[in-house]
Amino acid sequence: LERESGVKLQAILDHVKDGIISCDHLGRIESINRTAERFFGVRQCDVLSDTLDTLLPDLVKDGDIGQALEAMAAAQENTHYDLAAREVVAKHRRGELMPAEILVSKMATRRRPTYIVCVRDTGERSKAEEALKDSEARYRVLVENAPEAVVVLDVESGHFVDCNEHAADFFRMKREELLQVGPEAISPPEQADGTPSFGTTRGYVDQALSGGTPVFEWLHRDAEGNTIPCEVRFVRLPSSSGSLIRASIIDITERKRAELIAAGERRAFEKIASSEPLSGALTAITEVVERVLPDAICCIRLYDPVKRTLAHAAGPSLPREYVALMDDVPAEIRFGSCAAAIALQRQIIVPDIAKDALWEHRREAALRAGLHACWSTPITSSDGGMLGTFATYLKRTGMPSRRDLELVGRMTQLARIAIERRRGEDALRESEGRFRGLFDN
Repeated sequence: LERESGVKLQAILDHVKDGIISCDHLGRIESINRTAERFFGVRQCDVLSDTLDTLLPDLVKDGDIGQALEAMAAAQENTHYDLAAREVVAKHRRGELMPAEILVSKMATRRRPTYIVCVRDTGERSKAEEALKDSEARYRVLVENAPEAVVVLDVESGHFVDCNEHAADFFRMKREELLQVGPEAISPPEQADGTPSFGTTRGYVDQALSGGTPVFEWLHRDAEGNTIPCEVRFVRLPSSSGSLIRASIIDITERKRAELIAAGERRAFEKIASSEPLSGALTAITEVVERVLPDAICCIRLYDPVKRTLAHAAGPSLPREYVALMDDVPAEIRFGSCAAAIALQRQIIVPDIAKDALWEHRREAALRAGLHACWSTPITSSDGGMLGTFATYLKRTGMPSRRDLELVGRMTQLARIAIERRRGEDALRESEGRFRGLFDN
């Protein structure tokens, strides 16, 4: 019975997944199981009486192997052991070094202690860990170098738990500051449709947590108070809590700007092609700039070459009192930007009306109306004649950007088309009237 029990025990030891080595108090090998034989590439008979450091060369740097085993065993009570794993380097019979992990326990006998060393091959785990590290590194590189701002939202806490540097730059915040707040800190009170940013059920978060990838437009606000139209894409991230959402945020300012310009131009061309008065088409053109540049007020004035004056033609956003004072203004250089643009036949940019000599005779009127900057572009006909001016006012001092001037230049050409078309139609009707009168008489 005792022999049968020993055979069963050996069979169990030979079939466990860990290598098991027994050593005496001097660290000499007494037995190894089949798993250890396969791992080290040896047979039990080849290593019996060898010291353990032949298989585990870095087990002891300097000192006694037996003492090292005793220290690692650290018996607790009589039946429990401190089995804290220790990473070591194992040596194959061919000389190859392999990563491994050992657990040492002490078994007391009547004669002397025996140390049981469990050896676990950590090669696959190390490869998996390296692969995981590589994957995390690749993911981090992809996220950090992504063209969009990326934040990770913990839905339960309502705070961001990760972000890339582009997100920190996008919201004008330090990374640490961004990770202390949530969506409410980077959103204005209301969205573009006038609804509150929060407190209204939209379902984007629930859709993402259910496995969907909602894409929607959202107004964000940076730390400096600038409102930025964005396109946001939600994706659920793997998480034990299941409540992490990755948000990719793209600035669509240019796209919205292009959409506004295209829609405004369509409205203007419809007005031009219709039989409406010229003022309707010109007003539609000024509204394009005012929609794209919310802090701008625009107007179009027509030039009378006989009287050498400028008459107000379109610009409903200007105060009526100011329009009346600027109507039929002489086209001379000290009567404002528009008059100077006609007199000098070039674009005039005045960043501060209060200090510019070109506004000497109309300065008070402009300042009373709350206008502090103005740039005016001449509207020239196909043959180079002066048709009028396109003026852009600001209620603050400042210079236009290159993109602002490009937009105004584009609308100035549209105004030229409208004016020349309407004047051509008027001239044709007048000519028809004269010929009809001659025929009738």
